[in-house]
Amino acid sequence: EAVSLLEPLVAAEPDNAQAWMYLGAALGQLAQWPEAARALREVVRLQPEQASSYCDLAAALLEVGDRASAGHALDSALLLEPGHPVALRLKPRAEPPPEPAPTADAQGPENPEQAARRELAARRQEADERFGLAPAQDEPPRRLLPWLTAVLGVLLLVVAVKLIRIPGESWRQLRQAAFLLDRVAQERARLANNPGEDFESFDKVTGWEDQAEQLMDPAATAHPEQPEVHWLQGRLAWYRERNDLVARNHLLEALARLATVPDTQRLASRLDTAVVRAGVYRDLAEITLAGGRTAADYQRAADYLNKAHALVPQPWDDALQRRLSAAGRTSPPGR
Repeated sequence: EAVSLLEPLVAAEPDNAQAWMYLGAALGQLAQWPEAARALREVVRLQPEQASSYCDLAAALLEVGDRASAGHALDSALLLEPGHPVALRLKPRAEPPPEPAPTADAQGPENPEQAARRELAARRQEADERFGLAPAQDEPPRRLLPWLTAVLGVLLLVVAVKLIRIPGESWRQLRQAAFLLDRVAQERARLANNPGEDFESFDKVTGWEDQAEQLMDPAATAHPEQPEVHWLQGRLAWYRERNDLVARNHLLEALARLATVPDTQRLASRLDTAVVRAGVYRDLAEITLAGGRTAADYQRAADYLNKAHALVPQPWDDALQRRLSAAGRTSPPGR
């Protein structure tokens, strides 16, 4: 049904990147991967600056079996965002399978290029076995482990430094945007307890959302790697447009990036990791509740809210809990 609605939309609005993205996602759900890849190529054409667009395309291309094109798409994503977690996770799947070793009879004299290729394949196999990515045939030699450990240590240090350093102006903008979106959440909770159209409150909430977006845009452009940027973008996508797909993607991206920084550290914007993680869980609870259809959905939303409440309680938790209880009769958060 989604495909039947989206196909005429992209035909009428060929520059609508969001419509192409939804179409690609719907076709992927139907396992129509070649068609999904064609739709997602349009997203990349329209949003060449978005690393996530290349990741979506790469995922579809991998399902089609086009590893080479998927690899090129992931290279583009990593060029835009070197630490993009989805691109890093998909990258090994885009590598070509190792060439079978020639038999002793057909091998002949080995030239330097063949020797280098064989050594590279042996090292890749050894690394895969070491990190559980491939079944070990024999006990591998351990000569790569110190080198890999050193490289991983340097990468983690680079990531940590990148997450910690951010100019004070960007920190101030993100902090103000978070404060404004908190006010939006509080007002939305108040309106939920007092049903009825309230145009004054609607205008006020819309103004706060506009201010938050204006504050976020410079920081998001300068520091797209920051977890709290994705958190706030997810909140705004949900509050303003009720776009659960985009909002959920940003929120899950924030959680993935939070995993690279211990809870004892401050994030780049100097917002506590617990505050950001709690906010992500709370927003996921609301999104899951809004789209809930079964008792399992409502329980999942309750679990998200319980995690948020345990980390950083907020005054509007009770309003969300009442909605959860009415929908699925779940237990109160933190009790």
